[in-house]
Amino acid sequence: ETGSVSGTYTVSTTATVDVPLTVNFTMSGSAAVAASADYDLTGNASYVSGTGAGTATLPVGIAPSVVVTLTPVDDPRIEATELAFLTLGAGSLYAVGIPASGILGIVDNDTATVTVAPVGAPSESGPTSAAYSISTTDTLEIALTINFTMSGAAALAVGIDYTLSGNASYNPGTGAGTATLPIAVVYLEWVPLSPTDDTIVEPTENADLTLNAGLRYVAGAPAAATLSIADNDLV
Repeated sequence: ETGSVSGTYTVSTTATVDVPLTVNFTMSGSAAVAASADYDLTGNASYVSGTGAGTATLPVGIAPSVVVTLTPVDDPRIEATELAFLTLGAGSLYAVGIPASGILGIVDNDTATVTVAPVGAPSESGPTSAAYSISTTDTLEIALTINFTMSGAAALAVGIDYTLSGNASYNPGTGAGTATLPIAVVYLEWVPLSPTDDTIVEPTENADLTLNAGLRYVAGAPAAATLSIADNDLV
């Protein structure tokens, strides 16, 4: 999609063609077949949007060929590399040879912007949980693994001052963790923080979650969130 760099299929024959020859084909694959959804086809070809059916015309000549150009649509969606198959179909005055299909892979160029925010006020009383909300306003057609680091006065080790849960994994030794944003149109993922109700008299302790760099996303603003764990113990 970068610069909408085109690719081509070449439909050809080694025969001598004395009349223009209409060759049938079908588009398929993970790239959407609707025109201008993921790509457009041009050249000496016609294409029925939504059905995947099309035709290309071989001109008169000795061993003629025709080029069908695929131009990607540079959309804002976060996608995997999508495949567009052109497969020749049966028709009049020709037989389908080998290879009978061609594949082009459309490489995406988009990155999601991901932010984080604190939700709630955690406390050892209860105890009362709170959460970090990791979100994006972009359209995800692939799941994204979001990297983060925990820091702050609250102890990193699981169960000492708090425990993280939800669709997240966490290394208590390093503070490094990941959360997964699934395929969705605008999504918010909760990472709950549950305080440990210990018997230690402590000040209010901060647990900071900071987004880190990763694949197919950038950390937006805010890129960090703080939850302050209130103590409930008396001397």
